[in-house]
Amino acid sequence: MGAIRKLQRKDGSIAWECDYMEPTGRVDDNGKPIKKRVRLSFKKKGEAEAELGKRSSLIAENRFLDKKKEYNDTLGQLIDDYESDLAITRRARYKSFKKYELPKIRKHFGDNTPLVNIIYADLMDYRNKLMADPTRNGGERKKSTINGTMVLLTQLFDYAKSRDMIEYSPFSANGSLLFRIPRKRKHRYLDEEEIERLLSVSAGYLRDIVRVTLLTGMRRQEVLGLRWDEIENGFINLPSTRTKAGTERRIPITRDLDVVLKEIKARINSVYVFPGPDDKPFKQVTRSYQRALKDAEIEGADFHSLRHTYGTHFIRRGGSVAVLRETLGHEDINTTMIYVTLDDPYRINEAQKMDGFLPHEIKKLEDKEK
Repeated sequence: MGAIRKLQRKDGSIAWECDYMEPTGRVDDNGKPIKKRVRLSFKKKGEAEAELGKRSSLIAENRFLDKKKEYNDTLGQLIDDYESDLAITRRARYKSFKKYELPKIRKHFGDNTPLVNIIYADLMDYRNKLMADPTRNGGERKKSTINGTMVLLTQLFDYAKSRDMIEYSPFSANGSLLFRIPRKRKHRYLDEEEIERLLSVSAGYLRDIVRVTLLTGMRRQEVLGLRWDEIENGFINLPSTRTKAGTERRIPITRDLDVVLKEIKARINSVYVFPGPDDKPFKQVTRSYQRALKDAEIEGADFHSLRHTYGTHFIRRGGSVAVLRETLGHEDINTTMIYVTLDDPYRINEAQKMDGFLPHEIKKLEDKEK
């Protein structure tokens, strides 16, 4: 009734293809049943075998056409349902990236387009279109941003399958459309001299933002949206709607941080710690921050480097990995462990602490050399 084949995808991964002929319920001019070829891919061989067995049984028992469902849901219906579920969780990432990308997906594919009509080639064309189209500022779109859109589309079709709006996701038979992006070798952080230079050229609101970020390790949007009512009882209390992980997070307020916050509060009359001209929080500080980096002659750093700076110096000053994980809000402790892998000069300096561990043996060797 069909066959199972082992496939090797372009990215090197292995897939298992279920290949069989499916009845259509129609006949040709000679009265012969018309069939169409179906190929489905699975990650595991057992899954492909199970699917082929199920299909073969249904066809053999003439129950296939009775069991087959007509899927009529549209892309607009899918996104409406998806947005409704996301609105309940109200995760911070939804507010930014997904809320911005979903209308663009609607516009490109069309609200009334049936989901079953969107095939893998259409998704590939959309990815290539994003790559070719310039950004709003006329620049080249980053591959990491396009990957984010492809991940969102994968999530959309997985969501549709879980709601029985489609039988299979167009991604399941063909794999990922993500660009390969080399991972950065190291996390850029600022040393104490660079920190002094950066603060010396930063002024006004930017200086306040940099100070608080360096003393908390908060992400950019967490800092920019900080409210005074989130600061109480010795902690910055971030609600789940403002964190990347979608969970509440408490950041201890140190003595230095307390001094900085009190100085800001004395001259700021707003519900926000860093209000813009319209009394709403800043959305971006990229231009002013990049200008400060240039003036401070600091290369290879971005705003996220301030977060890495906090984590690196926290560990160097004897802080525990467990506390750092809670403060930074890492779901996986392996993410926190990157701050334990330090550069060579610091490792060499720390290794000197083992000097004197074998005093008698070393003295014998030194005396021998004399």
